[in-house]
Formats: sequence, structure tokens, C-alpha cells
Amino acid sequence: SEPAFILPLLDASDALVRDALVSLSRHEGLHRWLAVDDLIRKFVGFTQGVSEGRVIRSAVQVLAPRTGFSAIRVGDNAFILNPASYARYDTFTWIIDSVDAEALADFYVLITPLLDQAYKELGMPDPDFDRVVFAAIGLLLETPVVEGEIGLERPVVMYEFADDSLESLQPAQKQLVRMGPANTKRIKSKLSEVARALRSARNNP
Repeated sequence: SEPAFILPLLDASDALVRDALVSLSRHEGLHRWLAVDDLIRKFVGFTQGVSEGRVIRSAVQVLAPRTGFSAIRVGDNAFILNPASYARYDTFTWIIDSVDAEALADFYVLITPLLDQAYKELGMPDPDFDRVVFAAIGLLLETPVVEGEIGLERPVVMYEFADDSLESLQPAQKQLVRMGPANTKRIKSKLSEVARALRSARNNP
């Protein structure tokens, strides 16, 4: 019989994660994402943030688009989100969409002890990282898909959504809206697929 697979230590887990994730997607852009260190801790910290509606940018700096946010002035203090800026997130969306959800879920189950250890290091009272993952996915799935122009205001320096129902969204949800409707739909579809695959992998170990 084959020897049992032994997980590496959390501090030495990057190579395992890189090898596994590269095999889950054929998109070349994934290599740049995986060039950073401490991948499991960064994923856990980022997911914890999203589960609370936050975006911890330091954990995902490498994912940031290379061009800036763009708005078009249409009035005195009236702007619209430039639809051309949605393209900044196309590569991000293609990479997410290219991942094999079932294989990702299987890998997630395999590295659960490392995920739990990284989550425990954050000092959270609830030891169940699965709940955090499903909370994060659930929050993003509740994000509306906004077709048509997205109005903005600029009360001081930062732009805000003119529509109160959008401005009252959590920061993580606003980030998804700023990616544009086509990208939002594709990401939400993949997240639904991943959630189903995770439940299935958990129920059929």
C-alpha cells in the first residue's frame, strides 16, 4: 500500500501549495500570484477579513491591478465608474474562473490541519475555519450584479457610490461591484461551484 501522505510544517508549506494550485489551473497568471511567501497564512487572513466584509490588501497585494481606478465626470459632483476600468480585473477573473473547483476542494480538505493552525494563530475564539470560508463566500454571493452605469460622488477625496444601497455594502462587496457586472457574475458563479465542491468533499472524505 502507498505510504500515508505527511503534510509539511506550516512554515514550510509554500512549495506544496504552489505545486498543487499550479496543477489546478492552466492560466499562466497564477504563477505571479504564487510568487509570494506564507501563502496559507495570507489566504487565511484574507478570508477571515472577507468573512467580516473587509479587504486586507496587504495579504493580496500581488493581486492588485497594475492600473488605477477610473471615473468619468458627468456633472458638478457627479461621476460614473468608467466601464473601461472593469478590464483591470479581467485577468483576475479569468484565473479564478480557470480553477478546477472539485480539485481545489479536495486540496482544501487535505491541508485543513495547516489552515486550522494558521487560523488559530490569529487568536480567533471559534476554531472552525470552515465556517469562516462559507461566511466569506456567502457574503460575496450576496453582492448585487449592477448592470448599466454606476453613479459615483466625491464628497472629499475618495469616490463613493451615489446609490445608498451600494454605498452601504461591505467593503469586500464594493470591491466586487467595482469589477463590473460580467466579472462579478463569473466570480460569483465560481464561488458557488467551490462552495458546492467543498460541501461534497467534506461529506465524502
